[in-house]
Amino acid sequence: MIGRAKQHCGFNFSLITIMVVVAVFSAAANAKPKLPTLQPIYSGNDIDRTRIAITLVPVASGLTQPTDIQFMPGQKDTMVVLEKTGTAKIIKLEANKIATDFQVLFTVDVNQNSEMGLLGLAFHPDYLTNKTFVIDYNPKTDANAQFTRISKWQVTEPKSANEQILLEVPQPFTNHKAGQLAFGPNKYLFIGFGDGGSGGDPNGNAQNMQVFLGKMLRINIDKPANNKPYSIPADNPFFKQKDALPEIWALGLRNPWRYSFDNQQRLIVADVGQDKWEEIDIVEKGFNMGWNKKEASACYPPDSKCATTGTIDPIYEYGRDDGSSVTGGYVYNGNDPKLKGKYIFGDFMSGHIWALELPVQYIPNKSKATAISLGHFKINPSTFGRDAEGNVYVADFNTGIIYRLM
Repeated sequence: MIGRAKQHCGFNFSLITIMVVVAVFSAAANAKPKLPTLQPIYSGNDIDRTRIAITLVPVASGLTQPTDIQFMPGQKDTMVVLEKTGTAKIIKLEANKIATDFQVLFTVDVNQNSEMGLLGLAFHPDYLTNKTFVIDYNPKTDANAQFTRISKWQVTEPKSANEQILLEVPQPFTNHKAGQLAFGPNKYLFIGFGDGGSGGDPNGNAQNMQVFLGKMLRINIDKPANNKPYSIPADNPFFKQKDALPEIWALGLRNPWRYSFDNQQRLIVADVGQDKWEEIDIVEKGFNMGWNKKEASACYPPDSKCATTGTIDPIYEYGRDDGSSVTGGYVYNGNDPKLKGKYIFGDFMSGHIWALELPVQYIPNKSKATAISLGHFKINPSTFGRDAEGNVYVADFNTGIIYRLM
């Protein structure tokens, strides 16, 4: 992300490129770096918040514009980091060392404009047996068409992978691509789409049930049906609604930049705001999160008289004095008792990182969470990751360094 436009466009990075190859070895040319552990700074509203002291310990460097961190199933010390520029790199972590030598899992040629690129990866829950993963990216084409492709890959031998396209969705603008992918309960795939871009959702996509933009989708990629490479679970909320696409799980999203499931298997979504508010949501079946009639819990535009009936407010929201581009994360399940069970997230522009105590019993439009400050760091947190032991990591988009929260 290179900055923030006048109208907030969400996770606004630039640069990216495709092909399809698996497991080619590459090594960083430079000598092993000596990078400092980052200490927290408490400023602004964080001065008055409850604090938990953490440090950011570098574990890998030499990456280019990281957009996602996922850990290889069955390999607790092996992460896969996506680069916006189109490469997925395998990184083997070692204690007390900073990894700089990588293998390439795959490379795709991507459209690099604005917020487009290689944006998300999810390993299938049965990856150890079926060798399947899915990715979200914006392919580069000769016609310079703008669209999002969701594709299913199966690793084959020797050192190759087959790609099957699941969905292709036209994109009217170059921002608000979202890009996260996550498998949830019943091994169904959740796909988050931004509203398609520009500012204010000028096409009204987020509330339009005939388009995927501005929605959370839920599909079954293991069971093709009706001439599609996937099937639609019959308990999807709009499965039988004639004027709605049956893949839709929830609507009213602006730019869900990172989401994950908590320890209760609830979907926790960080949705990037427009002019005033960033938000953290619990998104359940059939929820309307309000955009573009609402920005977080406020009416949008602010002077409008928006109807609040039927929309769901965030469990947490913050204003421009804290930051201007939320990056969602994970519940920490590691061994640090201070962080255990708390949802970790940050802000791309300000470098603040916080923790939330998620409500045990969630009541829509009533349950709220309070932020605990973990500090302000001189990084641009573009994505978080979590290993098999529940430890949480964060990527700095500009320097290409991966840190572990300690």
